[in-house]
Amino acid sequence: MNTTIVNGFINHLFHLNWTFFSGRKKGDLISRLFDNEKVQVGIQKFVSDDILEFLTLLASLLIIFFYDDKLALILLFLLPVYFVIVSSVQSKFYQANRRLLESYSKSESQFIDNLDGIYDIQHAGKIERFTKKMNSDFSDYHVESAVTGNLNAKYLLVISLFGTLTMTLIFSYCVAEVSRGLMEIGNMVAIFSIAGMCLSSTLKLATLPLRWQEAKAALVRSNDIMTIPVESEGGVILSDLYEVRTNGLLFHFPGKLDLFRPISIQVRIGEMVVITGNNGIGKSTFMSLILGMYKPTSGDIYYNSLSQSELNLNSIRTQFGYVSQHTKIFNNSLLFNITFDESVSQEEVMSFLEKWEFVEFPNRFELGLVTILGEEGFKVSGGERQLIGLLRALYREPRFLLLDEVAAFMDGDLKDKVVRLVWKLTRNSVGILAVSHDEVFSDIATTMYRMEKPEYS
Repeated sequence: MNTTIVNGFINHLFHLNWTFFSGRKKGDLISRLFDNEKVQVGIQKFVSDDILEFLTLLASLLIIFFYDDKLALILLFLLPVYFVIVSSVQSKFYQANRRLLESYSKSESQFIDNLDGIYDIQHAGKIERFTKKMNSDFSDYHVESAVTGNLNAKYLLVISLFGTLTMTLIFSYCVAEVSRGLMEIGNMVAIFSIAGMCLSSTLKLATLPLRWQEAKAALVRSNDIMTIPVESEGGVILSDLYEVRTNGLLFHFPGKLDLFRPISIQVRIGEMVVITGNNGIGKSTFMSLILGMYKPTSGDIYYNSLSQSELNLNSIRTQFGYVSQHTKIFNNSLLFNITFDESVSQEEVMSFLEKWEFVEFPNRFELGLVTILGEEGFKVSGGERQLIGLLRALYREPRFLLLDEVAAFMDGDLKDKVVRLVWKLTRNSVGILAVSHDEVFSDIATTMYRMEKPEYS
């Protein structure tokens, strides 16, 4: 059951538009993933324990009714009091558990954020300040945990005292009946024993609504994500992309001005279009627009003759290879970081590298293709990171290649080699759209555009 819940959450999360993640902290999403564990525990205990306890309670009442119907009616009258007590604290339990989960999410997010920035924290000499803040966040979490624990302890104490009172009343009733000769001692012992089982099951069932409030708090947080619409999987599936064209394309982030002037370009397979412009003008954002990661503010993007809004986005993206300025390196082997597939053989990857004249590249690493590159790729240089991104894009055999400052961190020899590779790709009927703040591809470009800032009065 838990696997199904978690798989559903992950599947939904990975189908959300990229813009959703730009404003979210990793720690918050991780904590919401593990919130599903509380839902699973609630379901598991209901199926494995609560149903059995209910049947035990029902059987105990029937047996007591067989021995003494008046006592059974007294118990039937007293048992609902437990659930009255529960209902009086359900709202408090929900709010306490909600605050506890949110506090944990905050502390985990802060911890991950600080770990990501540990280099900057250390060289700035701010370790004490950041550790103090992290300790404060964890203290807040422990305070909320203590509040929830105290509320739970007080509740259990109340229902335990009421249970003791109930057993005292049952014992007094049985003693009175025996003294009047209306009940045998053997029957009294049997009734008292069965009543204990009955109340034990009642006490356990009385915690069901509270466990539900805990699971509900987790479920609401998970549902905050699950109710966000995923990217549409409908639209026309385009399998043979040969042209990309923009018409008066504009974009701005919410509350901001347009990033650039309206831009209209066209790139076909076998052509190379280069867009230049100053840093910060929106060249990388333009690439994201082409991939459908953002929606244009105005204008449109056409693939062959179809508008982006008409198409299945995934069918478009699979035909692009994209090399960003900051290629993500996964904590896995060089082979995986090129192929995204651990089942691919080293021989197959070496054949691929030989085709594009980078067969010597794995020799830069201690164990070649099986070298683990480390978290965030701390074992690779800036130029190597970009080359891995380029090889990753080429391995997909794309019809179009999007290059975002692909040679910015490369040394002269590697940069020249990449320029020759790009020229070779255009000869192999690959369409290339590159953005750059310099003119590294000016000699081989089919067309060059310059992106300009809008003029505001």
